[in-house]
Amino acid sequence: MKSLLARIPWINSKNRGSHLAGLYIANDKVVAVILHYVDNAWEIKESVVEAFQHESEKLPAFSSVVSKLPVESMLCVLLPENAYQWVQIEKPNLPEQDIISSLPWTVKDMVSLEPSDIIADYYDASLKQGALNKINVVVTSRTLFQPLLNIIHDSNVLLDSVTTPEMILCDMVIKDDGSHMLVSQQFGNEPSLHIIRNGELLLSRKLRGLIALAQQPLAQLKLGLLDVFGLELQRSLDYFESQLKQPPIKSLQLAIPNLELHGMAQELSQFFPARVMPFESSLTLCQQQSVEMQFAIAAALSLDARGEYENAH
Repeated sequence: MKSLLARIPWINSKNRGSHLAGLYIANDKVVAVILHYVDNAWEIKESVVEAFQHESEKLPAFSSVVSKLPVESMLCVLLPENAYQWVQIEKPNLPEQDIISSLPWTVKDMVSLEPSDIIADYYDASLKQGALNKINVVVTSRTLFQPLLNIIHDSNVLLDSVTTPEMILCDMVIKDDGSHMLVSQQFGNEPSLHIIRNGELLLSRKLRGLIALAQQPLAQLKLGLLDVFGLELQRSLDYFESQLKQPPIKSLQLAIPNLELHGMAQELSQFFPARVMPFESSLTLCQQQSVEMQFAIAAALSLDARGEYENAH
């Protein structure tokens, strides 16, 4: 399921607009991209960026960006990395709607939120672990998210879905029969590791203690941290191949904001048989765009991927 939190009642999923908009909340800016349909293809009409320096400025920046979106444009919002938590649990033997309503109580001991403050949704794990059916649950805080929701509801845009960078990356990695490992990172955050195959997220985990990958020059990384990084990658590969019984990955792609990313890829390529390279989105509209813009573009395009606009053009 690509659009997490899409089954919550406040989503306007039955409405349609003439524009698609993707909004991404980064650590220091809010970025929105507006797409319109021209000559049988979606094109970028405009982008809106509002920078902020302090956490207290984030909500006004969000409000400013939303106010500049076209009337009745369909909107997909990407939650910032520090605004949600992931947990994996055994799938309850309940109807889907009952699973959703029970999630706050099912995961309450696994997250740092009170049940009354939890908004949660889930998707089925793509790979089984033995005979167990697992689901991946994303959890966000109602207290943190409600102010954003209020701004959208007071605007003229139509909120279609709320999702996370992990889900959007599934649309950005090349779709083929091979599995691709992607390591993504924002400044100030720990990197995340994802294994994606043909648009499906097979494995995702945080890599603890590696924030400095985005900050240190290559010469310093080679003194130790790059080896630690390589070991973490190998552990994930071993688990993927041995425990989950999956074939080797086809590529290892790095989306790390380090100026010496090509050098990092070259160093790591000595230890992994798969091709190691800087990440490049497979989406044409994302080419030559900043990482934040790419996320916003992919979020907007995800609204069309479900086929809801096939009669709207």
